[in-house]
Amino acid sequence: MLVFDTLEETIVFVFRLIAAIWFPIVVAVCFHYAEQKTKFKEWKYWSKQILIGVVFGCTASLATEF
Repeated sequence: MLVFDTLEETIVFVFRLIAAIWFPIVVAVCFHYAEQKTKFKEWKYWSKQILIGVVFGCTASLATEF
C-alpha cells in the first residue's frame, strides 16, 4: 500500500503515473500523424519499423523508470 507523508509527494506520484500512461499514446499519435501528413509515409517499411521500434523501446524504458 502506498502511503505518502505529504500532499506534494502524492501529487508528484500521480503526475508521474499519468505521464507514464500518456507518453506512449502521444508518441503513437505523433507517428500516425507523421504517416499521414509528412514524407515519413515514403520511407521504406523496414526503416519505419526500426525507428518505431527504437522509439517505443525508449518510451517503455522511460515509463518503467517512474
